[in-house]
Amino acid sequence: MIIPLIVVYYLLNANLFKISQINCSLNQKACRSDHLDVLNLTLNKNSLFIKPTKISQQILSSDPSLTKANIVLIFPNTLKATLISDSQSFTINLIQPTKETPFSAPNEVSGEMGTESGLTPTPHPILTNINSLANLTPYKTISITSQGQIIPDLNNTPTDSNIYLIQEESSISNEQLKKIYEYIEELRQSGITFIKSWVIEPNFIIHLTPNTYTIFNLKSSARTGIATLQQIRGQATINLDRAIMDLRFNKPVISTY
Repeated sequence: MIIPLIVVYYLLNANLFKISQINCSLNQKACRSDHLDVLNLTLNKNSLFIKPTKISQQILSSDPSLTKANIVLIFPNTLKATLISDSQSFTINLIQPTKETPFSAPNEVSGEMGTESGLTPTPHPILTNINSLANLTPYKTISITSQGQIIPDLNNTPTDSNIYLIQEESSISNEQLKKIYEYIEELRQSGITFIKSWVIEPNFIIHLTPNTYTIFNLKSSARTGIATLQQIRGQATINLDRAIMDLRFNKPVISTY
């Protein structure tokens, strides 16, 4: 009777069975620190009591952008995690807003597409404001997932990203970043390339070509907005060589300049 008790005591307390090594990969690359934070909770715990399925659920709950979290316990003291995400991350440059940060409110513009020519020229008071956005300097870069989460390890100095968010960092929400992601992803899937884009809540301004811009309402459906843009670009009667397409309203507002 004494011998079995000694064996049990040894199994429960021996360092040999305590988790001391964690191997983690995300899409065959190194895991992020937020994933490791969950896995590191198992360090120095007895491997006999580790439940891989529970750890998998914890990681999936902490990062909704993951589609799979395969956790394997390799006795006596190693935990292996293979994480898979089908969505790519996007990099956004942050710009500090100022009192002079330019952009007109939606109610400063009115008009709609014509029925005969396909275009009703409308004086556009925000063209100068759009051009001045190019002079704003970013101070930081963040990388986001499809769920609007900021990836901790990828916060850097400004990069060559063509997406700019003009807002106080402390006021940025996951829901807002998720909407930005949805618009960028919808543009990507539709094969629409662009030079630059700026987000000044709730406006999403896209610089499509050297002389063509479009403006979305970030709070509206990305799929509907991009579909409308595709429809406008496909109409042969509309000359968009020098135009601003304002899609923040029930009917598109198209201005030439």
